[in-house]
Amino acid sequence: YPLLNPTGVNELEIEMQFYDPDFIFVWSFEPNDLKMISTNRGPRITFQRRIDDTSLVPGQQYTFTILIANKYQAIIETLEMLVNDPPSKGTLAVSPLVGTELETDITHVFEDWEDENLPLRYELYQVSKDNKEEMISTTSGESLQYSAGDPGSNDEITLALYIYDAY
Repeated sequence: YPLLNPTGVNELEIEMQFYDPDFIFVWSFEPNDLKMISTNRGPRITFQRRIDDTSLVPGQQYTFTILIANKYQAIIETLEMLVNDPPSKGTLAVSPLVGTELETDITHVFEDWEDENLPLRYELYQVSKDNKEEMISTTSGESLQYSAGDPGSNDEITLALYIYDAY
């Protein structure tokens, strides 16, 4: 199956020209919870549809069907797509949890992440108090030293780990 990644907007576009003005063009996208069914008639049809990826469920299979017909013939084409599942079941371990600014080596270990689409890629970010992220590591087991965090929150540091599969 082609694999859809729910990280942006997917666009389907088809343009056809028919000599018979009685041709009809019907398309659907299932499961029907996406409510995307359309019928067009005429000698020239342009079809363009954006699929909002937030409506796609990871691990779900979808079927896109096109029917083109007139009173003499019908053509049906289908395309099945599988939405990619994100990596799962892993952990981020940070040790030690308390240290001295720019002196203590803090080790980050990302382990046991599972996914069918290897290899996995890791990005560790330090998050500022205004929610800006700065990438600090892509390697598990790396030791880093930090400056103090936000004084308003006991100098705590917020980290964010993003894990990506091959797709």
